[in-house]
Amino acid sequence: MSISTLPTEVWSSKQVFLTLEAGGVALWTWNVDTNRFTMDERAFELWAVPASDTVTFDELSSKIHPADRDRVRAGFIATRSIQGPYEIDFRIMIDRRSAGYPHVVREAMRGLSAV
Repeated sequence: MSISTLPTEVWSSKQVFLTLEAGGVALWTWNVDTNRFTMDERAFELWAVPASDTVTFDELSSKIHPADRDRVRAGFIATRSIQGPYEIDFRIMIDRRSAGYPHVVREAMRGLSAV
């Protein structure tokens, strides 16, 4: 099925939520100016960190597999100066074992304020 033959209905927020839940998708934002993350419940579970309003890049970086840490840190820091899409894969460690391979897809946006 090509994109031009897809149905034109708008998916309900419930359908989108159920799809994200079934796929194990975690949502988060990173404010590069304050170095703080806003994460949904699934993201806290994935990273095995307690729910908090003050999660920082450094706190999450400590969970990245040591062999991936420098590459991920360099990639994320580089995104501070670019706008547009960015993707990276890496391993995270939970209780000293590899727990998964997050695939991070993000869109850098500047000059936005929360409503």
